[in-house]
Amino acid sequence: MSFLICSRTQCSTPIQYRQCAGRAGRRGFDLKGNVVFYGLPLDRVQRLVMSRLPSLGGNFPLTSTLTLRLLNLLHGSNNAEICVKAIKSIVNLPQIVINSPIGREQLLHHLRFSIEYLRRSHLIDQTGGPLNLFSLASHLYVGLSIFRVFFAHIDMNLVHGT
Repeated sequence: MSFLICSRTQCSTPIQYRQCAGRAGRRGFDLKGNVVFYGLPLDRVQRLVMSRLPSLGGNFPLTSTLTLRLLNLLHGSNNAEICVKAIKSIVNLPQIVINSPIGREQLLHHLRFSIEYLRRSHLIDQTGGPLNLFSLASHLYVGLSIFRVFFAHIDMNLVHGT
């Protein structure tokens, strides 16, 4: 398989070029792929191919939904050792916690806030066990408007769980 780059609008930055070049072959079928530059000046091609990539970093936010899912995992496993280890490894990922005492404190503060929020939303009890409609809530993402509407209805006692 080949990937053709023939204008300035395609792959105009080194990151875009690397992304396109990485997709030139078919995953699982081709051991290599080809990138063909057509109509681009040689100095532009050299800049795309030879330039250094900036360091990329991701994030993995510790949300109230993730906290609810982790508490549900602990409760469903009766605090099994393997689940406790799994949660500790997730919480210690560099994408979640900044490797500094301040970052660790911020993470713990946010975790305490999330647990308190879930308790006040009547989704977990004092021990972190699931209540009411926790299963439904654990599948919602906090950024969705429906999440806020859902909890507003719970607070107004318009939704009754079993």
